[in-house]
Amino acid sequence: MDFLTTEEKALMVSDFVDIVTDPSIGGTINYRQYASRSGFDQTTGEITSNFTTHWIYAIRAPVSERQLQLSNGQYQTGDTCYMIKYTDITAPSKDDRIIDEGKTMYAVDISTDPLRIFHSVITRNVRGK
Repeated sequence: MDFLTTEEKALMVSDFVDIVTDPSIGGTINYRQYASRSGFDQTTGEITSNFTTHWIYAIRAPVSERQLQLSNGQYQTGDTCYMIKYTDITAPSKDDRIIDEGKTMYAVDISTDPLRIFHSVITRNVRGK
């Protein structure tokens, strides 16, 4: 027997979409999904990558003190959590980037809720970018 009926899950997904797209709670971000490595600059030593860009809605919140304590040092003060609808990015990766309010963020940790309604992506600001 399933924990939720198909109808109940559909209602939960609908509620989450309503919350994420509410401008007082969520907002639009530029999600750059890693596609491939494209080259190496011998002068600077930088590896260049190709990304597929998605403009999506997400809920943004700072990582809480409790999350910091439970992460065993994985998270840092200033890290940000983005809650993203599962169907917007079906396979997030730590190679992906989020551009939000002019800041480039990279993924520190990614988890998906058991019902596959949303991903939680913990990010850190890439300094100077």
